[in-house]
Amino acid sequence: MANMRTSLVIEGMMCMKSCGTTVQNALKGVPGVIDVQVIYPPGNAIVTHTSAASATDLIDAVEIVGFGAELEGGGSPDGGVELMETGGDYVVLDVEGMMCQKSCGTTVHNVLMSVDGVTKTVVSFPHKSAHVWGSASVAELIDAVEMVGFDAAHHTATPLPPVPSVDPPPKPKPKPKPKVQPAAQKSTTTTSTGPTGVATLSISGMSCASCVRNIEKNVVGQKGVVGMRVALLAEKAEVTLDMSTGVTEEEVVGMITELGYGAKVLQRVADSSGSNKGGQVVNLEVLGMSCASCVGKVEKGLRKLGPEVTSASVNLTTSRAKIVLEEGSTIGARDLVECVKSMNYEVTVVNDDSMPDPDSIEKASMHEVDKWRRLLTLSLLFTVPVVLIHWFGMGGHAGHFFDTPLGCHKTLNLREVLMVVLVTPVQFWVGGHFYRTAYMGARHGNLGMDALIVLGTTAAYAYSMAALFIACADPRHEPHVFFETSAMLITFVSLGKLLESVAKGKTSSALTMLMRLQPQTALLLKPTTSNAYAAAAAAIEGATDAAAKRDAVSDGVGASDGRGRTGSGVAAGPILDLNGFEESEIAIGLVQVGDLVRVLPGARMPADGDIVSGSSYVDESMITGEPLPVPKSTGDAVFGSTINQNGAIVVRAKAVGSDSALSQIVKLVEEAQMTKAPIQDFADRIAGIFTPVVITLASLTFIMWFGLAEASMLPKEWLQAESSTPFLFSLLFAISVVVVACPCALGLATPTAVMVGTGVGATNGILIKGGTALETAHQVTCVCFDKTGTLTTGKPTLTDVVPLDSQSMPIDSVLAFAAAAEANSEHPVGRAVVSAARSRGLSIPHVTAFNAETGLGVEATCVGTAAGAAAGASAGGSAGGGAGGQVEHRLLVGSKKLLLKHGLALDATTDKMMARLEGEGKTTVIVVVGSAVVGLLAVADTPKPESSATVTALRSMGLEVWLITGDNVSTAKAVALELGIEPGNVMASVLPGQKAKKVSELQMRGHKVAMVGDGINDSPALAQADVGIAVGAGTQIAVEAASIVLVRNDLSHVITALDLSKVVFARIKANFVWAIGYNLVLIPIAAGALFPMSHMRLQPAYAGLAMAFSSVSVVLSSLSLKLYARPVIEEDGTIVRETLCCSWCSSIAAKVRGLSGVRYAPLSKDDEGSAYSSKYGVKIRGESKDLVDGLLEDL
Repeated sequence: MANMRTSLVIEGMMCMKSCGTTVQNALKGVPGVIDVQVIYPPGNAIVTHTSAASATDLIDAVEIVGFGAELEGGGSPDGGVELMETGGDYVVLDVEGMMCQKSCGTTVHNVLMSVDGVTKTVVSFPHKSAHVWGSASVAELIDAVEMVGFDAAHHTATPLPPVPSVDPPPKPKPKPKPKVQPAAQKSTTTTSTGPTGVATLSISGMSCASCVRNIEKNVVGQKGVVGMRVALLAEKAEVTLDMSTGVTEEEVVGMITELGYGAKVLQRVADSSGSNKGGQVVNLEVLGMSCASCVGKVEKGLRKLGPEVTSASVNLTTSRAKIVLEEGSTIGARDLVECVKSMNYEVTVVNDDSMPDPDSIEKASMHEVDKWRRLLTLSLLFTVPVVLIHWFGMGGHAGHFFDTPLGCHKTLNLREVLMVVLVTPVQFWVGGHFYRTAYMGARHGNLGMDALIVLGTTAAYAYSMAALFIACADPRHEPHVFFETSAMLITFVSLGKLLESVAKGKTSSALTMLMRLQPQTALLLKPTTSNAYAAAAAAIEGATDAAAKRDAVSDGVGASDGRGRTGSGVAAGPILDLNGFEESEIAIGLVQVGDLVRVLPGARMPADGDIVSGSSYVDESMITGEPLPVPKSTGDAVFGSTINQNGAIVVRAKAVGSDSALSQIVKLVEEAQMTKAPIQDFADRIAGIFTPVVITLASLTFIMWFGLAEASMLPKEWLQAESSTPFLFSLLFAISVVVVACPCALGLATPTAVMVGTGVGATNGILIKGGTALETAHQVTCVCFDKTGTLTTGKPTLTDVVPLDSQSMPIDSVLAFAAAAEANSEHPVGRAVVSAARSRGLSIPHVTAFNAETGLGVEATCVGTAAGAAAGASAGGSAGGGAGGQVEHRLLVGSKKLLLKHGLALDATTDKMMARLEGEGKTTVIVVVGSAVVGLLAVADTPKPESSATVTALRSMGLEVWLITGDNVSTAKAVALELGIEPGNVMASVLPGQKAKKVSELQMRGHKVAMVGDGINDSPALAQADVGIAVGAGTQIAVEAASIVLVRNDLSHVITALDLSKVVFARIKANFVWAIGYNLVLIPIAAGALFPMSHMRLQPAYAGLAMAFSSVSVVLSSLSLKLYARPVIEEDGTIVRETLCCSWCSSIAAKVRGLSGVRYAPLSKDDEGSAYSSKYGVKIRGESKDLVDGLLEDL
């Protein structure tokens, strides 16, 4: 039975780890399926199967598990688009150099389809192949692939490919899929049979993990609520609703309000009809409409903007318009606003969900602070007099005054009456919050900290009131009251709540700081004349060309700054003539993709985009954590909200709103702070039983002391010393136990540390996706690296120029002749040679004839100078003469096969030299001038500058380092040897799925594995690893498979990420130790464990104060993470941690280290006399002192 291969497009996948595995297992279960390869992104499945499994069977299997599927290229499975064995005009190419399906695969597909005679092409990145149908020759196809920078060869023994037997119809639009919550995001959930949607709510009044547990337990499972995640510190909740039940967000708010918490809707569920799935929704407020005719006019006008407006609905009653745009629409909010304004209506954009409002977050925090400040002030107004009466009204004239009996009661005096009057408002007005919350919690079986406070204060107040009533009934009875205990307890708890709310507000300061970085307005440039339109188009085209050329230059050798710019400083970019442009200031929400915006010095970039005019330095520290400003000129990319420092530039917007890097960072940090670390489950379990256990302990404490006192087993002087009865003596111990216990400290231990830690990471360009990633990363024992683009630059670079006779043909002449031959070549090796020659400033001879030998190299004829002719003649003669001393030279640059074809050969010495270079994993080509071999050139994908130091540092941390790559074995081992990776820890020539398998093998050996890759073709391995780290994501910061994303393309940040996770998790454990230790120590003390020895008790008021400050101390402990200083990796791999006094000093040290000639090192005794060293922790060479002086003057 013949094998076949089917390629499916899978719709609805959101990740590889969960969705991809589900699809793969479903397909493997189909009878006749031999092998399944699922790729995400973009979302494809390549299935090898026998004829027993049809395309319909495969599609049905995928749809059964909740995903959409169709044949790649469209068409009906029953219509004959079956993948079968074929002959005829069909070619299979092996394509090397592809790094992904989405970009590289599309590039290869498009170039092959552009070849005359090609009717269909299927490109498979996992199998490194291209299947081509048509009449085009193999040579034409190979040339086309190599033209776009990939290597291709004819593959004659290929597996059976996909063949269309009918012309495929146009590909239908993807079927809408319900939003699925990623598996990695843990939440409280139930099953749902209908379409679901996610709403975001704001919840106030939560104090500890017990509150979170109470809300999740009582809301999930009610009508239409299938899932919920509550963030204690962010005071937010994501609620997953079953839309088929008709449940509304207001009903969920009612469920939460019934529990005693405040709630309101922040973001509603998107339109459940699916009309806006994958599109953009814009809501407008339209004023001036008076009737249904106005509504129809506005709707009709909006729809006329184009087919990209999929729907427009206007509500006359609310004066709101909802417009749904197609995904990737060129129409934006400004177009909609201008359209409505043209109809003489007032209009404003009422939503911009790209980023939460930082003011609303701070207002919510300040509302909580103001609430407790008012309650504390009110409590102090009554409690301070109570304390004065209790402590200072016991003797002297004041004592006689307060001891004045009231009426006929000899024992009831003015002191007790005044205390009742002053304490009652504190107990029931200030303490009303605790009563309400405790009551609402008790109704639903939840007893939290508020219940403990209510029990303790009520016991003290009720006992004192009972004693007064007894004294009123029996004048012979002398009342023993302690009203001051109740008042002081509520006051101290209110003080603690105030301090806690202030401290908790500061834990989100990193997030609000990021949000405030977004500018509010932008300067829009609109061309108004034909010349201005032409100038704008030319500027955009010039910027594109400049970026392409800069990328090409960065492929060569030379001192590059990593952005394709050599040397120092910023290159001056061309200036766009603004004559004919209208400049207007618009709201930031009205900036659209494609807009030209002018950015003045000192202003923030309004959107992500490319510079089309001008040059400047840009401060990108808010995105990358890099303190030094980055030089930018025409063609360079800029991030929105970064600061333009010293030059006016014009930027073309490419990503706005929710697509901008800043918005993605904020959303990712918010998402991280919404997730719970696994260790939080420990606190949740304790919170569920904490209050009942404490009440039980308090009851046992009372019973024990009261029983001992009643049985006369206690010395009488103990009771006499306190002028107390056995009941009161025992009750005070029980009250102290109740109020000293603190479940809040346990509940705050993890979320406060996670919130501060993720915020610190974001400010350093390290985006950590929640507590799970933090908890797992600190346990990592093995780090696996991808090679291309991760450990290496990902671009071929000229590494060696070896002249065979440097006297007759010096190194620059060899390179110049080779560059002349390769000048017209599109091969990556040729481009690297030309870029290297240009970066060295060499004069490249003019080429008069050129011929590319497919798979062998190039042949060319060039015209050189007289000096070049002499060199060429001595090397082997010239091909002819020319006027003015110009001489023609015949050039060959390529492989040994090229030499053999032209009747040439290498001598033994040169052959060994070439073998040595190839043994180092380098692509080596031979340079021939005339008929003589004059030199060798070696090209390789070189390691990044920091790769070696990073690997050394990781190994010094006791971690095992692996290299897993799809490249060949010799290249992989050469790179591993250069970087210090053990030869046995190298796995080469593997597909993405095999990378994931290797990660799984390491996990089975007991390792906690971190996989470091570029987040594209490494997705399976990133998802399989315990911690997936995507490096150099840039604007693509929401890499699905990665749990940690590094914005900068800097491997040393891998160490920072692992180090930060260890620091944060250590702080979480310290918080837990403190919270648990506090309760384990103070509860026995409050119960009187030390009383027999010291005759001192922990008074209930001070027990309450201790309880309040235990929560504050945990929050302050987490806030200390803001002092985190990332480790510095020296060139030799030594890890040095900054210990400077403040963040300002740290930033100064970072700027100084960025200067040429400055290196970082720990201070020694010999350095203490140096002003620079003692202040900034750096050693400075003599020639760099002026640079440092200049920098400090600027600061």
